[in-house]
Amino acid sequence: MPPLAPHLEVPVNNPSESVDNKHADAAPKVGLVSLGCPKALVDSEQIVTQLRVHGYQICGTYDGADLVVVNTCGFIDEAVQESLDAIGEALTENGKVIVTGCLGAKKNASGTGLIEQVHPKVLAVTGPHALGEVMQAVHTHLPKPHDPFVDLVPPAGVKLTPKHYAYLKISEGCNHRCTFCIIPSMRGELVSRPVAEVMLEAQNLFESGVKELLVISQDTSAYGVDVRFRTGFWNGRPLKTRMAELAAALGELAAQYGAWVRLHYVYPYPSVDEVVPLMADGPCRGHLLPYLDVPLQHAHPDVLKRMKRPANAEKALERVRTWREACPDLVIRSTFIAGFPGETDAQFDALLDFIREAQLDRVGCFAYSPVEGASANELDGALPDEVREARRARFMEVAEAVSAERLKRRVGKTLKVLIDEVNADGGVGRSAADAPEIDGVVYVSPASKASRRYKVGDFVNVKITGAHGHDLWGDCGLEVRVDWLVQRPVDRQHLHDEPVVGLRRDDIVRNVAGARVRDPALWLAGRWRCIGRLFDVPHTVAAGAHRCVQPHHVVRRAARWREVRWGKLAVHERYRPRAARGKQCARRYGSGDARRVLENCHCDSLKQRLIWPLPPFMRRHGHARGVPAIIDNVYRR
Repeated sequence: MPPLAPHLEVPVNNPSESVDNKHADAAPKVGLVSLGCPKALVDSEQIVTQLRVHGYQICGTYDGADLVVVNTCGFIDEAVQESLDAIGEALTENGKVIVTGCLGAKKNASGTGLIEQVHPKVLAVTGPHALGEVMQAVHTHLPKPHDPFVDLVPPAGVKLTPKHYAYLKISEGCNHRCTFCIIPSMRGELVSRPVAEVMLEAQNLFESGVKELLVISQDTSAYGVDVRFRTGFWNGRPLKTRMAELAAALGELAAQYGAWVRLHYVYPYPSVDEVVPLMADGPCRGHLLPYLDVPLQHAHPDVLKRMKRPANAEKALERVRTWREACPDLVIRSTFIAGFPGETDAQFDALLDFIREAQLDRVGCFAYSPVEGASANELDGALPDEVREARRARFMEVAEAVSAERLKRRVGKTLKVLIDEVNADGGVGRSAADAPEIDGVVYVSPASKASRRYKVGDFVNVKITGAHGHDLWGDCGLEVRVDWLVQRPVDRQHLHDEPVVGLRRDDIVRNVAGARVRDPALWLAGRWRCIGRLFDVPHTVAAGAHRCVQPHHVVRRAARWREVRWGKLAVHERYRPRAARGKQCARRYGSGDARRVLENCHCDSLKQRLIWPLPPFMRRHGHARGVPAIIDNVYRR
């Protein structure tokens, strides 16, 4: 049975798992194909939620579905063609198709719907955000079940995103009239949701386990303009229907659940100046993320005027500087259009200069594409396709160079990362600087160790060790310190002045990828205990006597964990072994590799107490007599 294509949307928190099998088998089954932006995805989630409320089952294949709903996108030509292809495939594979979404609102020159013209066999066509019409069409062509499962639907509704993050749409429609855009003609004027309704949905999402809430709309900065910033009530206190107040309330709510809130589609209005300080200080810090998705589109005033955009380069640069002064960690993402009708070489060069000066962290660029129904099609000065594409490519070269330089500043820092995936290669997550699907990711720790310690949806602290392209690499492990020691301070032996990293493999932390040791020291006499924090929980990770652990056995030169290079042992210049055999070993193998030193060492006490984080063929030396491990290895970062 072929799966739904091109994008199968199956609820992660599907309440059908709790339904009695007899009822589930008898319930009509509906398939869903969801295309387009996150705002369309929220519409799909609402459709799925209502289908479940009315007792329908969600099916993942064309053959198993009694009917298929296709939620379309109609913003650019490529999206229109993808939607038409998806409708055609659904008709071929299933035959009963209801179409909704932005493409459903598109009309051709004669006023006839584009979908009906291309695919006249569809059962019904609705526009975007038309939940009632979709459900009415489903009821018409597929009998409504007798036993609705209202009580089985979670308060937050059925979500099509992974369980740990979700989109929160705060308004529908847009009041702008950008010449390249047809969204207002498809989704209508701005309609803001009541602030109490938004807050209740956010609370339900957090209570259902969502760790990151992505606030979306066509224009987040304009939230509440249509209702003149009406005052609502949440938890018994007044709350304005306005972006700044909503952002503060969401940040405080997220803090109660240890979650994140991320703002998207923020126009550079003065109201944003009130939001940025909340990201840097106060109860929202660390929860209202220092991240703004600001669609600037261009920088030259003449091009912006032709686009009918409410901004210009000078004000945008000034605002970016103001935001970064208020919140130095702020990450700014933006999108631009290259090759807009009438754009000259000088205007395009001004756009490149703006990118270099603004130092935007994340940037996307589209070559201008005429959209049917957009007023920009009537502008003169249309550029050839090859010119538009060449400018887009040149723009991305400059933008990626700027982004790479800003990304390198994070190397060496410890970032809080939300894990999206755990696989054989380790973990894949995102920091506060990375929105899902559109930004880079953070690759975390080798799978053999760390994947057993965290799971999808966990927050972990990651020490960033490298950057390439749009992505980061990091190590997740233990922050370790020497907690108790000293009987003979005069015997203290410092190995290095620089921080080094220790890997352990004992019963407590055998699955941890790595551990960071701050200014480590070995003691040749007395006892010691290493205390680590594993995901903010203290653990005793090692304990024992230093007398049997010699520096040349535990210190290694730099070895990058991602390449699993074991490096070479280093003998500290101040160390003088007492035993003749140990001295001979150090002299002969001090610059050799770990395997030779360990195999040629005659120190039985070392083999009893020391286990090394080495490949399997070497681990037999670790627990020779069943004595717990003290310390595996230490090497420079």
